[in-house]
Amino acid sequence: MNHPRALLAAALLAMPTLSGGCAAAKASIHLVAADNAINRATARDAGQKAAYEYTMALRYLSKAREEFGEADYRVAEALSKASARWADQAIISIEQKGPSVEIGGLSDEAPTAPVAPAPEPASAPTAPVDPDDAILEPTTDGPVIPVSENPPPQEEPEEEKGEFDELENLDPDDEEDDFDWGPQ
Repeated sequence: MNHPRALLAAALLAMPTLSGGCAAAKASIHLVAADNAINRATARDAGQKAAYEYTMALRYLSKAREEFGEADYRVAEALSKASARWADQAIISIEQKGPSVEIGGLSDEAPTAPVAPAPEPASAPTAPVDPDDAILEPTTDGPVIPVSENPPPQEEPEEEKGEFDELENLDPDDEEDDFDWGPQ
């Protein structure tokens, strides 16, 4: 009868070792699958045509290998799966864009519409000038514009009143204020 107990104890002690081996094997399988997915994406020039997805796949695979090296197999498995998904997404992105064709140095990018030249800026309206007061100044482009010798005086901007400027003129002894000071 002691024999079955010893067998049960040995099985219970071996259980964590066996389950750890399974996790390592599963993580290893997923690492290889992610590596294969990245190789397929590389063959389709994903580094150039789907750079974001491809870079994400590489980063996840790198981190998965790091975690595998630290014996964190479940994390390594999850990161490997994410790497394979990103690599597959890179391939899907490339296929959705369609094949690229290059003929004689021309790319397959859509041609841009020709840009129309900018319209000439309209001359600013000028106030009527008395011909006797005007001096004609030559310009390098456009019509001759009369300029007055005595330009109209510029109005000075009013000072902005601050929030508390009106309080400067208050007299504390003034009895006609509207504030109710309560019972006295």
